[in-house]
Formats: sequence, C-alpha cells, structure tokens
Amino acid sequence: MLRRLLLVVLLCITAFNTLGVRPVLSAQTAQPEQGSAPRIIDAYPPSGMQIAPRESLILTFDQPMDRASVETAINVTPKVTGAFNWQDAQTVTFTPSDTWPHDVTLTLHVGTGARLDNPATYTFTAMPSLAVANITPQNNADVTASQTKIIVVFDRPVIPLTTAEESQAQPAPIQIDPPIVGTGTWVNTSVYTFTPTTSLAGGSRYTVTVPAGLVAADGSALDKAVTSTFRVALAQVKSLSTSSTTKLAAALTNATSGKARRSTVSSAPAPNPQPSSRLNGIPKRPFSSRFKT
Repeated sequence: MLRRLLLVVLLCITAFNTLGVRPVLSAQTAQPEQGSAPRIIDAYPPSGMQIAPRESLILTFDQPMDRASVETAINVTPKVTGAFNWQDAQTVTFTPSDTWPHDVTLTLHVGTGARLDNPATYTFTAMPSLAVANITPQNNADVTASQTKIIVVFDRPVIPLTTAEESQAQPAPIQIDPPIVGTGTWVNTSVYTFTPTTSLAGGSRYTVTVPAGLVAADGSALDKAVTSTFRVALAQVKSLSTSSTTKLAAALTNATSGKARRSTVSSAPAPNPQPSSRLNGIPKRPFSSRFKT
C-alpha cells in the first residue's frame, strides 16, 4: 500500500514538472470572525513617538470600516483642523491643514462611534520649532578683518537634499546690517556660510539676523528672530624686528636733533649794531690833533 502511495506522489510530481506547473503555497491572513467588532491593528506614529510638523496620522483596522462613523469618532487634542483620506477600506489618514502645534503632547482618541468594543487612545509629541544652534562670530565678539567669515548652524535641515548647484540657488537665511559684499554658500542642508569679498574696516560693527518665520525642510518655522553683533577690531602692532626698531630709533633721534638745532639758532642773541660812519648823510672824518697855525 505504501509503495502504491509513493508511486502516485512521484507520478504527480512528474506530471507537474512536465506541464510546467509549480504547486503554490500561500499564507492565509487571519480574518476576523463575521460580525465581530473591528480592531485597530496598526497606528502611526506609535504612542510616545515624535511626529514631524506636517506628518499624517495613520490608523489601520482589521476589516473594512464605515468611513463616516470612523471620522466622527476620531478626536485630536489640542484641537487641530485637518483632512481625512482613505487609502483603502481599512486604512485612514489624518493630515493637519497647516502644521501640528510645535513642542506639545498630542492625544489621538478613537471613540466607540467607530463600532470598536473599547475606545483607543494614542499620545505623541510634535517636534519643536526650528532653532539656530550656533552663529559665528558670536554675539559681542571682536574679530580681525581676516576672521569675518559668518557661519550659521541650524538644528535640522533647512533646504532639501539636492545637488551642489541647486543648493546654491536656495535663498540666503540671513540678513547683514550694514550690508557686506560677499558670497553665501550652503555647506550642507543645515549649515550656511558667508564669506566677505572685501576687507572690513577696523572698528566697524555688523549685525547678523536670522529672520523669524524661516521654514525648515520638515515644515517647522523659526519662532523668533536670532541676531548676533560683532565688531571688527582695529589693527595693532604686535611686534617689531631688530632692523625695524633700529630704523625707528634713528628716525626719532634725527627728528630730536633737528629740533634741538633749530631751537639753538633761534635763541642766539642778536649782534650789537656798529656805529655808522655817516651822520645825517655827511661822511665823518677822523679827528686829528694836527692843524695849521
């Protein structure tokens, strides 16, 4: 009997191979019992996770749902306006009209209006607003004319990841007052540098401002303007070589000697005037003791 069974199996395999047919094994997904209450089998983001400013909430049920009753049963706190979208009969998404309130804990509640046996609640945190991590030069810093490259670092990508040529076409995220002639470059998606092309005058003060409302790649925005003011230091003599010191001393000595000579000449007494040999235009003759008698 066993031999006959093995023979039948071999004949079946041979027939499948001859006809090019392969037996297919499929995993059957467990289906809910007919008439059972629906369940949420997946939620995104998972409870306790962080969500991007414009990211959608996603709920997946274990069976086709009545869309109107589900949308009525979903409630987000604090209240956020948005739109529902059904990817299929079992999956619904909710996307905020603008952005999620930043840096707050949000609660998603699905009530029994969706025919669930028990209501479901999920909590998640909206990302904080865009922030400036660092500005160089720092506020109130004194810098030399050769150290005036401005570097702004953000805490997340501000421009999308793209080619170097396309990134340079992105607008500058800073304003400089008074204006400086130079070149701005996005080093990466979150770091911007500005290099002056002309020397900055010593003693000048400049203010760098990252304006409020700057929007990051994830949709978050800068709440308040961030500023940094720096001063270009005056040039100073740090050292003199021996030859320079000697020349400077000689110049000072010559200048002092020349001044002394001029002072000596100007202070010499004027010579006494000699009696004139003429009186009232008549020439004087020398007096003689000899005379005729």
